[in-house]
Amino acid sequence: MRQLAMMILMLACQSEPVVSPSEGRALGLSTGRVAQTARVGLAPADANSLFITVELTLENQTAEPTPLAAALFRMATEGGLEVYGDPATSFHPRGCQQTAAVSPGATVSCVVVFRSAASTVPSRLTYQRADGRTASAPLTPLIACTSCDGQCLDLHGDDPNNCGGCGVTVGLGTCQDGLPICRAGASLCDGACVDLESDPENCGSCGKSADFNIACEGGEFVCRDTSQQNCDSRCVSLYDQDNCGECGRRCGDGVCGLTEDGGFACRNQTTDRVSCDTLCGSLTCTRSDAQYLCAGYYYLHGCGITPPETTVNPSTGETCTFSMIFCDCE
Repeated sequence: MRQLAMMILMLACQSEPVVSPSEGRALGLSTGRVAQTARVGLAPADANSLFITVELTLENQTAEPTPLAAALFRMATEGGLEVYGDPATSFHPRGCQQTAAVSPGATVSCVVVFRSAASTVPSRLTYQRADGRTASAPLTPLIACTSCDGQCLDLHGDDPNNCGGCGVTVGLGTCQDGLPICRAGASLCDGACVDLESDPENCGSCGKSADFNIACEGGEFVCRDTSQQNCDSRCVSLYDQDNCGECGRRCGDGVCGLTEDGGFACRNQTTDRVSCDTLCGSLTCTRSDAQYLCAGYYYLHGCGITPPETTVNPSTGETCTFSMIFCDCE
């Protein structure tokens, strides 16, 4: 009887083999870039440690979903220590999400963050699921961080505020491997992603900027003060000496003044006996007043007139002496 029982037990073991949790359909793990940094997103490392970011790809060939929680990953170091994934993983733009999982038959790539001493040399990454299934892969050489204003950062990772260089901000996009990736509708200008439709420093094209009091709308400069006008990317009032009544109208030795019709013109004056056509130069004379002194004042009008030294006031018959000529030039 005892021999018969032993034979039955052996047959049972052969028909239902015992499978360890780590055998059967497998998990696959591979690793990529490994780098140091003192900051991951908004999370800073403490004074005695740095973050180590590890790019990985996890393949799930099992029948159950495989969670991606950072704590399921552990990093072995050359010194024999093991460090588990840090909660700062959730701050990384490509971090493995705490509540995410790899579906059966699927593959997911993400980043796990570890916190360790600055002298740590990582050697291997291991993933272990709650049911005991594991996957492991060696790590590539660690990329040391770069000092930026007293903080050691990964300039060739995913930091949008130090993308490829200290203090280089991405703007309207993301940073990947130290390069800006602009979102749809944004353009790359001098290493930053900007909106050419609204960026006052890059309005319509890269580097096209204007004064502080000018806005960019639809890729065109618009003055915030509606009483002003955009003149060569500057908002000016049109009684400006260099933009009198219109952009580019320079008054030279004259002054910009109000005309009779409410506009602005360059008002030139001189005691020389010259015509206003001459005095206006490249501008056009729109009004001329040659002033003569007699008992009162007497004026001759005419842009093309060179005023004589004396003239007779037809109303009084008095001889009047030339004093000054006033010209409106537009």
